[in-house]
Formats: sequence, structure tokens, C-alpha cells
Amino acid sequence: MAARKPHGVLLAKLQNLEAYLQELESLVRIPLAEFMERPYYRRAAERLIQITVEDAIDCGAIVSDLPGKPIPVASREVFVRLHQAGVLGRSPAHRFQEYVGLRHRIVHDYDRIEARLAHRVGQRLVRDGRSDLVALSRWVQGRIR
Repeated sequence: MAARKPHGVLLAKLQNLEAYLQELESLVRIPLAEFMERPYYRRAAERLIQITVEDAIDCGAIVSDLPGKPIPVASREVFVRLHQAGVLGRSPAHRFQEYVGLRHRIVHDYDRIEARLAHRVGQRLVRDGRSDLVALSRWVQGRIR
């Protein structure tokens, strides 16, 4: 019987996620006053937030593809599933659902994201993303052995 989870794809996505988090971290380390003076910092942060969240959704969808469970339809549902599977705690799962909402605002250009918000969310996403990256990596390592 073939393996259900494409571990190689997941490992590559986890590596990408770490790279995106490193880039975002270097950007949001810039002092807020300087960050707010340069619109391209905000746009770069928006893009990094977007691709970081998208990659986290992809990783979560692969991990949450559990036997006997339908594939999550909504991206927010991915993080609920990760919580239900014991991969993420309740708070991290909830925060990532909020990040998905911001990602939708960015992608669909619903409104202008203020520089202050992009900076603050970027800082939180780096912290939360690193923590969740560790949880996802542990989950993967436990399945590959």
C-alpha cells in the first residue's frame, strides 16, 4: 500500500517555510518608524506574510490528510484539523486562522494594510511560525522513522 503523505513534498515545504520566516524576520526587525517611512517595506512584508501563510496552509493540509477524514475544504479548517490531531495547540491554531484572514485581505486587495499592522503581524507570525514549524517538523520526523 502506498504511503498517504508525500513526506518529501512536506519536508521541502517546511524548508521553504523556514526560509520565508527568516526573510520576514529580517524585515520586521527594522524599527517601526523606519519601516513606516518606506512603503516597499510594507509591500515586502505583505508578500512574505502571504507566502508564509500559504506554505503553512499547504503543510497543514498534507499533515491533516488523516485516514478516514475528508480533505479540509477551507484553509482555516486546516489549522482546526492540526489542533484536533494534536499537532498544534488551541491558541496557535486560532492565531493561524487569523493569519489566513489577513492573507485573504492581502491576496484579494480588500483594503490597504497599514504598515504598522504589517510590521506587528510579521513579528507575531515569525514567532508563531517558528513554534509551529518545530511542531510540524516533529510530527514529520515521527512518521518517517
